Amino acid sequence: MPGAFPESSTVERRESPTNGRNSTCEKPTDHTKNKPLQSEVYGHVDGELHHHHKRKSDTAYLEETNRDPKTSKPKPLQDGKKMKETIKLLDDSVIQEPSSYIRCLPSKGVRRILIESLNEWLEIPKASQEIITVVVDLLHNASLMLDDCEDGSELRRGSPATHMIFGQAQTINTATFLFVRAMQEVARLPSARSTALLTEQLETTFVGQSWDLYWRQRLLCPTEDEYLEMADRKTGGLFALLASLMVSESRSTADYDLDTLVTMLGRYFQIRDDYSNLTCQEYTDQKGFCEDLDEGKISYCLVMCAQKDKGRAEQIMGIFRQQAVLRGPKALQRQTKEHILKLLEEAGAMEATMKKLRELERGLDAEIEGLERVGGVENPLLKMVVEMLRI
Repeated sequence: MPGAFPESSTVERRESPTNGRNSTCEKPTDHTKNKPLQSEVYGHVDGELHHHHKRKSDTAYLEETNRDPKTSKPKPLQDGKKMKETIKLLDDSVIQEPSSYIRCLPSKGVRRILIESLNEWLEIPKASQEIITVVVDLLHNASLMLDDCEDGSELRRGSPATHMIFGQAQTINTATFLFVRAMQEVARLPSARSTALLTEQLETTFVGQSWDLYWRQRLLCPTEDEYLEMADRKTGGLFALLASLMVSESRSTADYDLDTLVTMLGRYFQIRDDYSNLTCQEYTDQKGFCEDLDEGKISYCLVMCAQKDKGRAEQIMGIFRQQAVLRGPKALQRQTKEHILKLLEEAGAMEATMKKLRELERGLDAEIEGLERVGGVENPLLKMVVEMLRI
């Protein structure tokens, strides 16, 4: 009957009629000569406990099997005890694998050096510096994983992108987990403003990313001002966060305003990445030849092309539209990419992009010198960061 314990039985050995070898077959019997199984010791019929061989007290057995003494039915979980025991069987090793993988890929460590260089001025406690470094690493790795998923990139720093190994779903889950970890870490900072600074900056960063995706998906070319604002929000967001967190922990008596510095850094990073993806052999080795063109990326170079030569810009947008319609996510032919590069060169877009980079480099040099005068402290480490990035 449903819910009842099985009736007692023993197993007898008999000769198989087919091959003459011994085989064990279940043959119910009505005797209990052998040592009884636990199911033989207790059973219940219509909710009533009955005894076959009473070896334990009713209460002891029911407590052992987590049953209600009155009904002998399983009791509900109490105080999450059983659930907690189950959770202990599963650790965070699976969710950590994608982040462990991307951390092992080659990196220049620019953000870590930037934190060290800014601390030449801000003089934050060592413990706070370590926490901010961890927070920035977590957010940076999360953004890399999400970017590769959203862009359909197959390579990252010359190795398979994280989602090409662990799948998009697991990669997105891990990236989200890293945001949670970053929240936990930032809560350890002494400043009461730290958590608010993080959430505000994350909101700004996601909004910036949304416009980058929107222009690409709708095949719309923004103005230069719109593009720079997107860069300020998306790429500059992490720089703005680390600077604001460090200022909130600063013990320096000098009044350092880092807003202009981090804004120019964000713009420089974004435009430099756009330019290098189309021209740099190192990027070709790490991500493939002009990979941004495969995804139909609306880069600063294309924005300059649209500003200087609408006809050539429309040709490029036409290629992107046909790629989306006819070939889907497949890579563009190399000859097609070379044609796009030729159009950008002829329109003067690549020259204009390099001119913007040089302008930002001069601006960064001047801003660093101005900040050195504010506190009377030179910062060769920060100047080295700019030199590392210079094309």
